[in-house]
Amino acid sequence: IAFFLLLVNSAVHGLHVVFAGPSAVEVQLIAAKLALGSGADDTRCTLIRPSGDGEIRQCLSLMYGRDVAADYFGDGGEKPDDREADLLLPDFASSGESIGAALSTADSIVIACEEQGVDESYVETLLSNSPKVEKVALLSRHGGKLRSLEESLRRKCDGLNRDVAFSVVRAGTLVGGGPGPDSDAQGEEWGLSKYYYDTKYDLQDAQITQAMDKFTLGARVVAGDPHRAPNFFSR
Repeated sequence: IAFFLLLVNSAVHGLHVVFAGPSAVEVQLIAAKLALGSGADDTRCTLIRPSGDGEIRQCLSLMYGRDVAADYFGDGGEKPDDREADLLLPDFASSGESIGAALSTADSIVIACEEQGVDESYVETLLSNSPKVEKVALLSRHGGKLRSLEESLRRKCDGLNRDVAFSVVRAGTLVGGGPGPDSDAQGEEWGLSKYYYDTKYDLQDAQITQAMDKFTLGARVVAGDPHRAPNFFSR
C-alpha cells in the first residue's frame, strides 16, 4: 500500500507516470490503476512491457476485467456502459521509439523489482532519456538483497542536474492484489479485477491470495444480494 501511495498524488494536471522493471507486474498494474483513477483526466501512465495484442489484453483484463479488454479490441459485442467509458487506460511501450517518447514526457518513474534487479545500463537509459522526471520510486526487497541497486539509483538521481526525489519501498513476499470491482460493479478501485483470481491455477496460492485480500480489504454491508447468480437454477 505504501508503494501505491507514492503515486496517489497524481491529481496534478498532466502528470505522466512510467512503469518499468522486470517483475512484480501485478504491482505495476495496480499502481497504474490507482494513479489513473485518482488523477485528473489528463493523467497518463505508460508501462514498458511487450505490447502485443495478447499482452495488452491480459493487462487490461487484470486491471478492469475481461469485458473492458474485449471492448478495447472491439470484440465485446456490446456498447460500453458509462463506467467503462470513463476509465482511463494505460499506454504500452516496447520499441525503442515508443519507450523514448514515453520517457521524454515522464514526470515520475516507478521501477518494480522483486527477486531480480536491473543493471546499470538499464537505469542509465531510463534517467538519461527522462529530462522532465521529478520523482523516481523503486520497489525493492526486505533484507538488503537489492541494496546495491538502491544505492546506485540514489547516487544517479543525486547526480542529475536537477532535483529528483528518490524513494525506496522494501517489500517482503507479495501476496494478494485483487479484487477491484469489474466495470459493471460498484466500489473503490483498490485492486485488480476478479479475473486476477482466475489466473491462480495453484489451489493453495489462490486460497492464500484471496484470504489476504479479504483480510486487508475487509467487508462492506450492502442492501440485497450483491452477487449475481451464475445461472437461473442457482437463484
